[in-house]
Amino acid sequence: RTAGQRHSDLPRYLWQWTGFRTVQLSRRFRADPGASARIRAWTQSSDAPALTICIPIKDRLDLLVPCLDSLAATCAGRPVEVVIGDTGSSRQTLEFCSSLGLRTVSISGPFNFSRACNEMASAARGKALLFLNSDTEAISPDWVDRLLDVPDGEVIGAALVYPGTRRVQHAGVEVVRGGGRLRPNVYRPPHSTRSDYSCALQHIGTGKRLDSLTTQRASVMGVTGAFLYTPRTHFHSLAGFDEAFRVDLQDIDYCLRARAQGMDVICRRDIVFSHKHAGSRGRYGFPLDDWRLFYGRWAGELERWKAVGTAV
Repeated sequence: RTAGQRHSDLPRYLWQWTGFRTVQLSRRFRADPGASARIRAWTQSSDAPALTICIPIKDRLDLLVPCLDSLAATCAGRPVEVVIGDTGSSRQTLEFCSSLGLRTVSISGPFNFSRACNEMASAARGKALLFLNSDTEAISPDWVDRLLDVPDGEVIGAALVYPGTRRVQHAGVEVVRGGGRLRPNVYRPPHSTRSDYSCALQHIGTGKRLDSLTTQRASVMGVTGAFLYTPRTHFHSLAGFDEAFRVDLQDIDYCLRARAQGMDVICRRDIVFSHKHAGSRGRYGFPLDDWRLFYGRWAGELERWKAVGTAV
């Protein structure tokens, strides 16, 4: 591969990295009749699902419809259902979802991402659950078969890439030291409180070419809730996501609690989705309360993972 081929997607990657993760795009959505028909045919075809895909939304049909269309294209004939968790969408959005035959759970009260996921899980009929963000799209054509063929005691994440590129956005979550040189992709508190914490979180592989990842099935500390698969029985035995985490970190907390119960957490780099990072939420302030709860609960475990490191 020439240098030009290796770097041809770099401008697109840089735009996605700097744009989609910080900007809420305002668009007037126009539904593609073909996409609507494909989604409607797919959602009416799964009477005994093995997998329930749980997607939280608040409007943004410009994200949801391409996501569902990609699922319809890759899940045809598979025992899959979709449950939508609505956190305050407009009447027009809800009517459109109804026209597609989607099962929708209304999430009332102040925004709490954990509670939205738990209520979708309560409405699920599948033996396994996949929590999926609406700003993702399936790329691997056989991802469902690979996902349903995993051992029962595993939490599974996918390789997420920036749209239009083969550049990795997420291949698992690792622990790095909290201070030090500038790391724009590190998840850590604002500078004023940073010195109180010796660890930070970071997506594994960010910016790397997808084909440069040497491990296709990696045991990792955690995976993002943008794509998180778990057996339904295990989800209920762990009491789901901890609703004390209102905005962030419920996914990593869940992975660590699952590990404490003897489950493994695997990032399957052979299951690939694109992800408009933060596209469904836009900009939001750092959830310091969630971070303090998470760090207070898992500081010792984070130190252990920081020492171990993770294979890329």
